[in-house]
Amino acid sequence: LLAVSTEGWRNLMKLSTRSFTEGFYYKPRVDRELLAEFGKGIVCCSACLGGEIPAAIIAGNEEKAKKIAGEYADIFGRDRFFLEIQNQGYPEQAEVNPALVRIAREVGVGLVGTNDAHFLNKEDKSTHEIVTCISMRKKLNEEEQQRYSPELYFKSQEEMRASLSDWPEAIANTLRIAEMNEA
Repeated sequence: LLAVSTEGWRNLMKLSTRSFTEGFYYKPRVDRELLAEFGKGIVCCSACLGGEIPAAIIAGNEEKAKKIAGEYADIFGRDRFFLEIQNQGYPEQAEVNPALVRIAREVGVGLVGTNDAHFLNKEDKSTHEIVTCISMRKKLNEEEQQRYSPELYFKSQEEMRASLSDWPEAIANTLRIAEMNEA
């Protein structure tokens, strides 16, 4: 969620507060009802592979993914809801991205190119994995230790354009979102 106005910023703060005070099982959560109540002045993007739309695609249920995308488009408006495409080298992204493109066209929403950034520079990957192991009380050589793509760093404009060259509209929409201001 991205604020594009002062009201949007206030609504993000309200959503954050409510997610902690009304979330289930002590984990902050926001449902669609709250998003509809406090969605004004906010742009919503669909998230990475862990988001509910990509997860539905991975589970083989593109119709469910389309239905969810439609619900978010109804809440935020077709000009303020975007399906995120990413390319960090995960095989699932090769399956999910074309489906997201189809769904975006069918639902009438835009695509936006994003990149999860878990570390600042590409060469910081090993340090990040060490810190992650420490926090999870794991050893680097353990099988169940989470492995990160080396592409999860803060990419330059040129790197993002190259990474998502098949979807130039997704790159253009990042600028479109950045220029939104509903004052």
